[in-house]
Amino acid sequence: MPGTPVGVIEEFLPGEGLIEDNGYIYTIGTGEVELDLSSRIARLKPIKKPLIPKINDIVIAVVLDHNKDHATVKIIGIEKSRESIIDVELDGLLLLRSRKNPLEIRNYDVIRAKVTADTIPLVLEINDKRLGLIYALCPQCPGELVIKGKKIVCSQCGFIDNRKPEEPNWFRKIQ
Repeated sequence: MPGTPVGVIEEFLPGEGLIEDNGYIYTIGTGEVELDLSSRIARLKPIKKPLIPKINDIVIAVVLDHNKDHATVKIIGIEKSRESIIDVELDGLLLLRSRKNPLEIRNYDVIRAKVTADTIPLVLEINDKRLGLIYALCPQCPGELVIKGKKIVCSQCGFIDNRKPEEPNWFRKIQ
């Protein structure tokens, strides 16, 4: 756990993944502490390197909050192919102002987006016809919105949504 005390500077020197503060050695990440008794260096061996999307990667995200300029999203997956999505949980910021035709989004919409900056939170955009809305819930009832013909409708109450998915093949279709 980050911030876990490992020892004191008199015993070991801090190596990779560790810092020294006022004579005490602390972890700065998660992993297993390795103590090299011959060199007197302590290191933190990561258990698993976190998977972070790179610039131009396509991600799947859920809209948590939004305004006219941007949306706060939770990235839930990195798309490696149309059939393969790697599960992650990261924070993201979706820029809406740069879009030519603004997409009306709502909280809890699921979107496909492209990573444009690998800062934390990751910066995302949806300025491509393959990106945008891929799943949504009805604003009138708890039903799912699905494509029926050329319209998006609620599978339970029949509400017709005026939004268009960017790529109809990605939006959930009615069976």
